[in-house]
Amino acid sequence: MAAKEPDPTPLDIAKGILDKLGCTTASYRLIVDIDPAERILEYAKTAEADMIVLGNRGMGMLAELLMGSVSMKISQYAECPVVIVK
Repeated sequence: MAAKEPDPTPLDIAKGILDKLGCTTASYRLIVDIDPAERILEYAKTAEADMIVLGNRGMGMLAELLMGSVSMKISQYAECPVVIVK
């Protein structure tokens, strides 16, 4: 019996869409740290990123208030445009 291929990750889907559109300058990074917002902002600055695209987990107002929101922090402090995808 053949093994089932794993479902594509959101990153795989995004890469496929950009490939179909002919975009050749996008870079993909997985950044995990204690404060991912700071790491993403730091990387975007050093890479001279034109735009940051990230997802919104939709944790809800209470959890977001208590824990802070990575997407909110990035949208406030980024030096380039930020697109938040739900």
